[in-house]
Amino acid sequence: MNKSDGDTSNARLVRKYHSQWRYLGRKFVQNIFLRRWLAKNFAVTVDGKDNLLQLADDEPFIVMANHQSHLDAPLIVGSLPDKVAAKVAVGAASDYFFKNYLQSKPMRILLNTFPIERGKTKAHRGLSADLVHSGVPILVFPEGTRSRTGELGHFHTGLARIALAESVSILPISLVGTRAAWPVGHRKPVSGYSRVTITFLPLIRPKSNETAEQLTERVKKVIQPHLDSSQSV
Repeated sequence: MNKSDGDTSNARLVRKYHSQWRYLGRKFVQNIFLRRWLAKNFAVTVDGKDNLLQLADDEPFIVMANHQSHLDAPLIVGSLPDKVAAKVAVGAASDYFFKNYLQSKPMRILLNTFPIERGKTKAHRGLSADLVHSGVPILVFPEGTRSRTGELGHFHTGLARIALAESVSILPISLVGTRAAWPVGHRKPVSGYSRVTITFLPLIRPKSNETAEQLTERVKKVIQPHLDSSQSV
């Protein structure tokens, strides 16, 4: 696939994330199913909601959080205000979640997922940047994969590069307890009413004179203390 083919493919996809009827359907499904499923199966504590007030209406932004579980994305989306949650596009590994239409469709409906290419595949390279440029807020885990140890892993700088290029804010989030609630290797959450905590942290706005590496490190340093404090309890 050459660059022009990729650009055309991305442009077609981006238009779908601006569909009003898809937005309304997703808002309904998230309220009826996702939030009820979270409330029924987990003891969810949400902190820092006041930090969401820093977001202007219809402002694109990038959500960056630590990643420990398949529960992470549903928990974030289910904890955001409904009109925001239905707009956010969630990045998911194309080689894992987009193997076929039947596997990807439920995730698209519930979490507004879009494919993140890993390895040498280039089918949708640049889609994250294209979505943000078009005004769609995105959620992508900068570690790229779930932590197997609970420790915060290496943060890739791609999201920071997008934030700098588009001058959009980053919403950092810390997630605690999701690894125990839905461990890596399990097809579903463990039984019981697991305690999980999501903390919305203050917005980080890119500085014109900083590098992607510096911005990435700022985000990581904001998230890390919340994980450290949870481990010391």
